[in-house]
Amino acid sequence: MAPPNSACPTEPMIEPRVNPVVARAGRFVLVLGGQGPGGNLVSAELYDPQTDRFEPVEVPARLAAAGRFSGAVATALMDGRVALTGGPTGSYSVFDPQTKRFGPPIVLEPRFFHGAVALGGDALLVAGGCRGATVAGVCDGESARPPFRLAVDSDEQDVLTPLERDHVQPTLLLDPGLAAGLGASAGRGPSVLAVGAVTAQGLPAATDRIDLATGAATALPGTGATATVLDSGAVLTGFAAAGLGATRDIAVITPHLAVRPAILGPTMAEASMTLLEDGSVLALGQSASSTPMAQLYRPGLDRWLPVTLPPAVTSLGQHRALRLDDGSVLVLGAGTASAPAATAWRFRPSLVGPFTSSAIVVPNAEQSAELTPSDVDAVTRTDERFELGGTRSGLGAWLIAGGPRLVEGRLTAVFRPVIALGEQEGLAVITHFQSAASLVSTQIVPGAQVTVQHHVGAQVTVLCRGQVAPALPATPVTVTFTLRAGALTVRVADVEVVACTVAELPRGGWGVAVIGVATRLGIDTLTVER
Repeated sequence: MAPPNSACPTEPMIEPRVNPVVARAGRFVLVLGGQGPGGNLVSAELYDPQTDRFEPVEVPARLAAAGRFSGAVATALMDGRVALTGGPTGSYSVFDPQTKRFGPPIVLEPRFFHGAVALGGDALLVAGGCRGATVAGVCDGESARPPFRLAVDSDEQDVLTPLERDHVQPTLLLDPGLAAGLGASAGRGPSVLAVGAVTAQGLPAATDRIDLATGAATALPGTGATATVLDSGAVLTGFAAAGLGATRDIAVITPHLAVRPAILGPTMAEASMTLLEDGSVLALGQSASSTPMAQLYRPGLDRWLPVTLPPAVTSLGQHRALRLDDGSVLVLGAGTASAPAATAWRFRPSLVGPFTSSAIVVPNAEQSAELTPSDVDAVTRTDERFELGGTRSGLGAWLIAGGPRLVEGRLTAVFRPVIALGEQEGLAVITHFQSAASLVSTQIVPGAQVTVQHHVGAQVTVLCRGQVAPALPATPVTVTFTLRAGALTVRVADVEVVACTVAELPRGGWGVAVIGVATRLGIDTLTVER
């Protein structure tokens, strides 16, 4: 086993292949098609992380008859199955990791190079793409504008309003402000983000927020083509779409859909970005000189750090990267059509993960746990502290600690006001964070009752109320949130301001927030522990 933040090879794939269609399938990884030494492949194989081996998967004759999987998309459903949609067969089929078999293909409208995202249960949203494709694997024909919801168990298809713009090869993400389940929140209806798309002519397209009720597309200019959702619910984007050269521009989409330029990344082409369990992000791709490269983005430090790749990794062109259940990242399918490779390897990140006993955040220290902001413009880092400022009313901005994902535990943070607090300004402890639409906030506003609130979409439920919060001194003050066996207590300095009993809450991230658009607080240290 490789040491943390390094890589080791797995057993090779059964067939050399580049640019395959891949998806998580329960604990496994399903790999389909791509290009082999003799051209397009119609074979499939399954990687088992427990044995570190690939095994063949039977492909139904109707899927294999097309001679390729170009333009098809594989999407992991919430229950671990995989929906394979579109491509040359004009059908969809569901792969079951329990039986390791595909179900019968079912006719679907022609669609290639689209995006798809699981909506919960057996539901899937399919959007974008084009109506046809050449044997070489590029769009040929008009764009596929109408998105549709597909229930794979009942074959029910709900066609939605056509999109306003082309979206070819998009990555579809649930709207980061609504990711708890696409319910209405903050005045927004059900929606998704289409990131990294190109037009039918192969030109870059802006990231769009797509309203699922109307089909209206709201452009979010200034974003990159590769994306991953961060611990704070923000979306890190960067680099250019495949085939459009090496770039280093990075931007973050906040949960409230503001686009913020971020620190420049490495100059990279054909890039992937994968969120790691400690809150950092692994970026893989080709350098400007077409050599493989890897870097880690550390949100707590706002820095990119180099990662050493194994000597056997000679290319990361057209690769695929997926995070496994143990937190490692499987990388495969790299190379060129003329030189596909069977090699695969796993990147093993730091040992900090959801079941780590504790995470200690210390400003500007490389050994510190990550602390990811909801808005990169809201945080300033110094050697002594993080300074967090509000960017909107209510929960103005927040920081989520990487690693532990807790139902119960303790959070201890040392705060200090940077500027005097105004009316309705204060701080909050954030717990059970799953997205900007699913979290618990303990709001401490001097002169007002301390409240513990459960936010689910647009609905806010007060779980308990405490004492009137004291004024915060100009000197550092320690705030402690403890939840054990349903008993919740909050202390500000040595004063207990909340003591109540709550029902079990969902597992999630823990962190801190500021309340109010003008609030600015310093956070000297933060500890999350079981």
